[in-house]
Amino acid sequence: MKKLFDSFAIWIAISIVTSLCLRIIEFISILQYHPLFDGLIKYTFLGWGNDMIIWSLLLFLLFPVYWLLHKFTKIANLLFLILFSFLIIIHVLLLQYYAYMLTPLSEFFWVYFPKELIFTVGSSNVSYIFPVICCIVGLFILFLFYYFFLKIRFQKNMVYFLLCVNLMFTIGYGYAYHYFSKVDEKQIPYSILKNKSQYFCKKSLKYFLIGTQKDTVINEEGRAKLFPHKIFFDKEYPLLSLTNYEDVLSPYFQAAGSNPNIVVIIVEGLGERFMGKYRGVELMPFLSGLSEKSLYWKNCIASSERSFGALPSILASAPYGEKGFAFLYQDTTSLSLMNLLSSHGYFSAFFYGQPDWFHDSGPYLRRNSTNRIEHAYTFPEKYPKIMVGDYFWGLNDKDLVTRTLEVIDSLPQSSRIDIIYTGSTHSPFIISQSELYANRLKHLVAGNLSDSKDISFFTQYKSYFETLLFADDALQNLFAGYEQRPNYENTIFIITGDHTMSEIPIENVFDQYHVPLLIYSPRLIKPEVFLSVNSHLDIAPTLLAFLQTQHNIPLPKSNAFIGKSLDTCRSFRCLQPILMMNGEREIEPIVYDKYLIINNLLYELDKQLTPTAISNEEVKKYMQSLAKNFTALNNYTWMNNRLVAVEVYRQEVKGY
Repeated sequence: MKKLFDSFAIWIAISIVTSLCLRIIEFISILQYHPLFDGLIKYTFLGWGNDMIIWSLLLFLLFPVYWLLHKFTKIANLLFLILFSFLIIIHVLLLQYYAYMLTPLSEFFWVYFPKELIFTVGSSNVSYIFPVICCIVGLFILFLFYYFFLKIRFQKNMVYFLLCVNLMFTIGYGYAYHYFSKVDEKQIPYSILKNKSQYFCKKSLKYFLIGTQKDTVINEEGRAKLFPHKIFFDKEYPLLSLTNYEDVLSPYFQAAGSNPNIVVIIVEGLGERFMGKYRGVELMPFLSGLSEKSLYWKNCIASSERSFGALPSILASAPYGEKGFAFLYQDTTSLSLMNLLSSHGYFSAFFYGQPDWFHDSGPYLRRNSTNRIEHAYTFPEKYPKIMVGDYFWGLNDKDLVTRTLEVIDSLPQSSRIDIIYTGSTHSPFIISQSELYANRLKHLVAGNLSDSKDISFFTQYKSYFETLLFADDALQNLFAGYEQRPNYENTIFIITGDHTMSEIPIENVFDQYHVPLLIYSPRLIKPEVFLSVNSHLDIAPTLLAFLQTQHNIPLPKSNAFIGKSLDTCRSFRCLQPILMMNGEREIEPIVYDKYLIINNLLYELDKQLTPTAISNEEVKKYMQSLAKNFTALNNYTWMNNRLVAVEVYRQEVKGY
C-alpha cells in the first residue's frame, strides 16, 4: 500500500504543477487578444484554486483504477500519461477559444453543423501557431515533471501532505459548486474562474443526456400570460391566433398612392452600444445621423445570441424550433413577409456577401417564396473574393452594396422587398482599403480621447473598430444608391443588428442581445425616439398592419407570429414577455416587465437595458414558469409541424 501511495503522490504533484502552468498559459493567451483588464490577475489566481479542485476530484475518481493496476506501475503510469496528455491538449484548445471570445465554449459546439463549424474555424483569420505552441509547452511541462518526480523519492511526510492536499481540494468541490451557483459564470471577469474543460464537459453531458427530453405539455393559462393580447382558437395549433395587430406606424407616415418598396437591412454585429459615441468615439456617424431622422427604438432585443435567429424572427416572427427556425428541414408552413406579400405583387430579393448555406439562410428563404437570392457564390468574378487561407469567406460590404444596386436595376419594376445582410463586421474582419480605415480610426482616437486606458482599448481592438467604420460607409453608399433609384420617395428602410459584436468585450451580461432598430423613409412626417422594449419578433406584424391600413394589403385572418406590434411609448416599459434563444440553443434569457433572467440569475433592467443583479424568488419563479410554458409551445409546434395549418397557409399564401 505504501508503494501505491508513493506512486500516486507523483500524479498529485504533477496535477498541481500542470494546473498552475495551464493557468499561466490561459493568462498569456488572453493577453494575446485583450488588454490587461480589471480582475484578470485576481480571478486567474482564484481560478487556479478551482482548477486544483477539478484535478483533485479527477484523481480521486481515478484512484481505484490506479489501485487496480498498482502491481503494474509502469502500465498505470503510461495510461495516466496518455490520459493527462489528451486532457492537456483539449484543455489548451478550449483555453484558446475562451481567450478569443472571453466566454467558455459550451454545448453549442455540438449544435453546429459540421460544414458550418469547419467554415467558421477555417475562415476565422486567427493564427494556429500560438495554440500549437501552447499545446507543445503543456505537454513538455507534463513530461518534464513526470520524469523529474520519478527520479526523486518523496519523503513519507511529503506523500501524506500531497494526499491531504488532494483530499482537501476534493472536499472543496461542494463549496465551489455552491459559490458558482451564485455568480454569472459567463460574465467577465467571473468566467475566468471556470475550469474550461469542466464547463465544456458539464454542458456537453447535459446536452447529450437530457437534451432530447422535450417538454410539450401546453398550459393554456401560461400561454395567455405569454401573449396577453392574442386570441387563440385552435388547440391543435397552439400558436395560431386571430390577427388583431394595431397599426402603430401610420401616424408617423405621409399617405402614398402606391405600395411602398421595403428594404430590410440586417447589420452583422451591430449592437446599440455602437450608436452615437462609443467610449467617446463615433464609429458609425452615418447610421447615427440617420437615427436622428428615423423612428428609433433604442431598446430593441435580438431574438438570439448569434446570427442564426435573425432572418426567421425579423421576417416571420417565428418561434425557434430546436436549433433555430431556419434549420427546420421539414415542410414547415410558416407565414412571412415574403410569402404573404408575394400574392400582392411584391418581388422579394435577398443579398448576402457570404455563402447562402451559412445558417441555412438560402434554404429558409427559398421555402418562403423569395424570388431572387444573391450570395457569395453568385457574385460575378469581377468582385474580389475574401480568402482566408484556402477558405472563401465571401465579399466585403462595399462590394455587397455595389452588387445589390446593380441587381435591383434589373429586377421587375413592381413593388419589392429587398433583404440585405452585411458581413464585414464578422470574423475574419477583412475589409478593402484597410490602411485608409486604420488612419481614420487613429485620427478619431487621437482627436477624441486623452485617457491612456481608452486609447489602449481602441488600439487593442482596432481591427474590429475599423470594420465598423467600413460598414458605416457601405451603408452610406447603399442609401446614396437607393436615392438615385425610382420610387425612393416611397421606400421604407428597416435597419437593425442581428446581435452585438462579441469579439469586443461586452459591456454587461445582456449586451449581446441589445440592438438598435431604425425605421426610415422619405415619407416620415417626423423622427421619434422610443425607450419601450421591443424585439425582432415585432417587426413583421407591425409592418403588415401598416400595409393593411395604408395600402389595403389584407392581413391574414389568423397567424402564428409570436411578436406583437412595436410599442411606440417614449418611456421605458415592456408590454409582453420576450424570450430569446442563446448560443447553446436553450430558450433563455427572458425579459418580463423590468426584469431579466439570464444564466439562471435574476436582474433588474434600467431604461438603457443595463442589468443589475437582484434577489426576488417570487419574480424569478414566475418568469421561469413563463419560460417553461414558452419552451413547451415551441417544442410542440416544431416537433409536430403545428405552426400554421396547411389550409391557412394555402389560403393566405397561395390564394386557394
